[in-house]
Amino acid sequence: MKYKVLLIDDQHLDESLGLFKDIASYHDIEIHSVGFHKQGIDLLKHDRLFEYQAVILDATGFKDQTDINKEVNNTGVRYSLKELELMSPNRLIPWFIYTGAPKNITSIEFEEEIKLYQEKIKFGREELIYYTKTLHEQELLEDIKQTIDTNEDSKLIFKYQRVCEAIKTLNFDKDASDKLLEMFKGLESDCSANVIQDLYNPIRKMIEKLFKALADLSIIDPILVSKLSINACSRLLANSNQEYPNSHIPVAPIIQEILKNLVFLTQDSSHSEGNLRLRVNDFYNLNQGMFLYKASVFNLFEILVYFSDFIKINNNIKINESRWLEPLQENPELIEKTDHVIEIGFIEKIDEQQNAIFRIDRSPKTIWIPSFIVSKYNLEQGQHLSIAFTLKETLKYLFEDVIEIYN
Repeated sequence: MKYKVLLIDDQHLDESLGLFKDIASYHDIEIHSVGFHKQGIDLLKHDRLFEYQAVILDATGFKDQTDINKEVNNTGVRYSLKELELMSPNRLIPWFIYTGAPKNITSIEFEEEIKLYQEKIKFGREELIYYTKTLHEQELLEDIKQTIDTNEDSKLIFKYQRVCEAIKTLNFDKDASDKLLEMFKGLESDCSANVIQDLYNPIRKMIEKLFKALADLSIIDPILVSKLSINACSRLLANSNQEYPNSHIPVAPIIQEILKNLVFLTQDSSHSEGNLRLRVNDFYNLNQGMFLYKASVFNLFEILVYFSDFIKINNNIKINESRWLEPLQENPELIEKTDHVIEIGFIEKIDEQQNAIFRIDRSPKTIWIPSFIVSKYNLEQGQHLSIAFTLKETLKYLFEDVIEIYN
């Protein structure tokens, strides 16, 4: 397992710390360093992927650039320790003081101040309040690995790393990362809530963020997202929204079904009265329904991972829009007036003679592409492209040329 640790030290580019980083790498610890405490803490606060599993703090480092010309002191490390303490209810990040300043090494007052922050939880071996540069490198690296291996938050993040990567790909915000960690913890415990909305509302919020990410690429109609209509969004992804009768978004049928049911469940659980078909609140109050909740979370994870891969492949906005926009009207009177048309679609098949069958994204119609064009553009089955063709009065489509290849 590879460990990743943040080092905050105003001398992080010095040769001595470069040597320390090299030694750490032999212990499978990758150290990323910054020069100011506020800079480092901001990185941790916005660490959506939970990239850093621990932080090393230089005791005499500066808080920010405005302190550079001031006398060296411990203001920076105090700032970091206070911020890490405030962050700990959401995520506990192990920290280690690493100092070489003589005034700290000989100061009982400095030791007592650090001990105050170690009253609730102490990271590393008991006999070392802080680690001295050039003296305790081996102990520091051993303790970092041992602490990360036993830190419950870190273990959960490793266990569900694929989900963490998914929300980063989908560009979710830091709030989503914090909620995700709460879900990880809930899966590993007998989680309960006095109000069921406290369990299911975060799931619904995640689905809303997912639909926003899909709308940004026009995989679904952004208008639906702006109206906060998550039922309509899920129906569009299942190609069952009557407002989009010709939609053909290529989402796996099992994901369509899981998403539709999860949206339905979270919507029902958000209300305690009215016309509720599932009556999730009543079920939860009678049975506590923890297996139902955990199953819902795992379904959410499956959906997030699936769509994080889906957007990598389906990232062309023009193609995405074509899958739910209204198709061209095949009116013979209109076609008579049309000489040339450009459409987006994909190569459905290449036959033994290397001729291709092109299927228009917004229509069941196909167009035959001759083999010399296939060879000229190195066309492959499944490839998305736009082509120009002629519509004849007989509704026959005649290929003219390739306009653009998308993948």
